[in-house]
Amino acid sequence: LYSGAFAVAKNLDEDRAISALCPLNTLVDATKLWKPRFAIMSAMRCMRLPPCKLLRVYKKDARHFFHFLKIGHRWNKYMAHPPLKASSDHEERYPVHRGVPMGFTAAAAWAQAYNEAKAVEVNLPRDARLIDSQPPPQSFPIWGSILDDVWALEECNSLEDPPGIGSKWLHDVATAWTNDGVVE
Repeated sequence: LYSGAFAVAKNLDEDRAISALCPLNTLVDATKLWKPRFAIMSAMRCMRLPPCKLLRVYKKDARHFFHFLKIGHRWNKYMAHPPLKASSDHEERYPVHRGVPMGFTAAAAWAQAYNEAKAVEVNLPRDARLIDSQPPPQSFPIWGSILDDVWALEECNSLEDPPGIGSKWLHDVATAWTNDGVVE
């Protein structure tokens, strides 16, 4: 398979790009991929918060998450872009993704599977998880994950309340990421 390939910068503050991997994605048999299940925020519509309470939000984002999900050598032949022709600045180069490129059809499944494994590793409570195809937890605190984001919501009485269990949950996940070399 030969086609044009390019990458799109996200914005001026980002130092990563999203690759256009449409030709590669057409080669993937999506029926063989693990189906990720994400936190579906609309499911919280039936949860109740007492009028005197506030919701505190905690969120962790693994900024370069996809760069740390390594691809095995067997994938190299699929992850290569067309060669960059030699110029006065460099010899001919053969760019190949070594981490999971954003835009690759399996990236979402692999990223979500990794974070689900980390949640199990740090013992996040399953009954407090907001997840697709399951009724929402009956009360706060709750947590969820979507790709490279993990978040928690908990009740508090005022903004001056000390951090609660949601803070600990996300600290534990961030520590597990750090132990694997993933940077927030």
